[in-house]
Amino acid sequence: MRLSSVLKLLLVLFASAYGNKQKLNRCFNKALNSGLVTNDFPTIVMHGIHSLTMENLRHYFDPFAPSTVKIPVVNFNLSSEEPAVLSSPPSLPLTNPFTSPAMRALDQVLSHMTDNDFGIRNAPPMERVVHALHMLEIWEWAADHFRQLRESRPGILQDICPCLADVEHNNITTAMTFLSRKMRNREAIWRYGSPAAYTNFFFRPSWRPIRPVAFESIESEFFVRSLGQVVSNTDAPATNLTNEAEWEIWKEKMDMRPTRESHSRQLAIFLYCALM
Repeated sequence: MRLSSVLKLLLVLFASAYGNKQKLNRCFNKALNSGLVTNDFPTIVMHGIHSLTMENLRHYFDPFAPSTVKIPVVNFNLSSEEPAVLSSPPSLPLTNPFTSPAMRALDQVLSHMTDNDFGIRNAPPMERVVHALHMLEIWEWAADHFRQLRESRPGILQDICPCLADVEHNNITTAMTFLSRKMRNREAIWRYGSPAAYTNFFFRPSWRPIRPVAFESIESEFFVRSLGQVVSNTDAPATNLTNEAEWEIWKEKMDMRPTRESHSRQLAIFLYCALM
């Protein structure tokens, strides 16, 4: 192939890539202008899907969800040999006589209660149980919105779903990778109220270079709380969960009432788009 032909081919490839990036950015802008999603959509989705299993996905959202659906999750297996983020929710079949999601979640946690390479490293069983039940509530809220979307099938989603479901370019996979590092940390326990829980990821134009760690992340105005006070050192862990007073702090941290409607709707929109 002559040099001129090679240059022409490179120009064609460059033009195509640039065109795709421009198209993706227009999709981001249209999504934000629609009012259906907010700029912290990647953070909201990260929280909603990070511990989703295929059994959860099929129970709450789509009983026929394919095993290859592109919904990244933190790998439950925290061993260093395993990838930190999976491209699809794993199947974690359980052996138990239970029928309710809560009891199945309890079995999933307690069946690994002494396994420090499963779920959340260094977290006591009580904290893992609370996290598992909290996520069931998140999916229950989102399931109602998901059903409404499946019934109404809004036309606008046909236009914006391509970028909302493009986890490699909309910062969702990046956010998940960041969270996975926190959950695999051998030196500290990841909890709600820790810096990891209050780091926001936003839509990123696809042509911007990827920087290590958290790129467009910011720490929120919330501080880490210990028992009875606000701590200015945001590197300190949140309080333990060993008594009633500490549980009151945990309840406050998990209070999602101010954002419940918006976050549930946006999680449902992502899952709707991913499962289209």
